[in-house]
Amino acid sequence: MWKLRRVELLEETLKELGSVAVAFSGGVDSTFLLYVAIEALGKENVMAITVNATATPESDLEDAIDFMYDNEIKHEVIKFDQLSVEGFKENKKDRCYICKKAMYTKIKEVASENGFEHVIDGTNFDDWWDFIYDQRPGVKALLELEIRLPLVNVELRKPDIRELSKYYDLESAYKSSSPCLATRIKSGNAITEDKLKMIDEAEKYLDEKGFKQIRVRMIDDDASVEVRRDHVDRLLEIQDEVKARLKEIGFEKVEIDSRGYYEGRMNG
Repeated sequence: MWKLRRVELLEETLKELGSVAVAFSGGVDSTFLLYVAIEALGKENVMAITVNATATPESDLEDAIDFMYDNEIKHEVIKFDQLSVEGFKENKKDRCYICKKAMYTKIKEVASENGFEHVIDGTNFDDWWDFIYDQRPGVKALLELEIRLPLVNVELRKPDIRELSKYYDLESAYKSSSPCLATRIKSGNAITEDKLKMIDEAEKYLDEKGFKQIRVRMIDDDASVEVRRDHVDRLLEIQDEVKARLKEIGFEKVEIDSRGYYEGRMNG
C-alpha cells in the first residue's frame, strides 16, 4: 500500500540524520515515530525523552515508561513544572507556544547532554494543517527551536499512523488521543495545579468506567463531559452517578455534552 512507501521515505529521512532523540509521550504518533526510528537506525542510535509535566495525564506517563521498559530503549524522564513557566498560568491564546518553547528547550538540552544533535517530534500532517490555520501555536515553537517533524515531511496523517501502527502490531494504535490537560480549561481561565488534578482524576474515573475519547472540559469551576459519540447514550444512563462523583472531586456543576467528543471544541 502507498502508506508503506511513506514509511520507506520516513526511514530514509531518519537515516540522513544518523541518530535521533525522540520526544516521546507514549501516544499514537510518538510511539509510531519511535518504532520507525529504531527500525531505521538501531537502538544504539536512538533515545527517547519523556516529559513528566504538571499537565501530563498520569496514565500517559505510565504508558510511556512501560513501553520503554518492555523494549529496552535508552530513555530519560525529565520533570517539567509548566506552572512555573511565565505566562502559562494566565492561559491566554499563546499558552501552548510559551509552554512548548520552554519544554522543548529543556528536551534539546537533555538530548545534547546525551550526545544527540537532532530532536524529532511526532507532530503529524493533520497537526501541521491545524497550525497553518492558526489552531496549533505550539508548532511555531518547535520550528523556532529546529525540532525535526519527520511525519509532516512524509505527509502522514493521524488515520494513516493508526493504520500503520496496527500493521506493525503496536498497541498504541488503539489508544485515544490525550493532549495536555491544560487544553481542557477554557482560554482566559487561570490554570492551577488543583484544576489539573481534578480534571485528571475525573477522566481517570470515566476511563475506568470504560468510556473512550474522554474530555472533562472546565469553565470556571464547572465541568462539561464529552465521550466518544457512540458512548454518549451509556453515559446518559449513568449520568446521576457520574455527576455525583465529579462533584465529589470538586466540580461545582457538571453537564453531559450529548453531542459527544469533538476535537478542538475549547480552541479560542
